[in-house]
Amino acid sequence: MMQADIQSIQRIAQDLNNVRGQLQTTKSQIGEISTTLELLEEQPEDNAVFRAVGPLLLEVGDRSKLKSSLNSSLEALIGHSSKLEDLEQQLLKEYERISAQIES
Repeated sequence: MMQADIQSIQRIAQDLNNVRGQLQTTKSQIGEISTTLELLEEQPEDNAVFRAVGPLLLEVGDRSKLKSSLNSSLEALIGHSSKLEDLEQQLLKEYERISAQIES
C-alpha cells in the first residue's frame, strides 16, 4: 500500500466529514426557515410579529418583505444543500475508487 494512497484516503475522509457537517447544518437551517414560514402563515394579521436582530427583538412592520427575505434564504440554502450532496457523492466515489486500488 502506497503512502500517497493512505494520505489521499485520509484527506477524502476528512473532506467527507466536513461536507457532511455542513450538510447537516444547512438542512437544519432549511428546517428552521420552513417552520418559521409555516408559523408566519398561521399568525393572524393583527398579531404582532417580531424578529431577532442581534440581542434585540424588533417588531416586523412589513410581513411580505419578511416572507420574501425568508423565501430567498430558503432557496439559497436549498441550492447550497444540493451542491453539498453532489460533492458528498463525488467524494464517496473517489474514496471507493482509491480503496479498491489499495486492495488490489
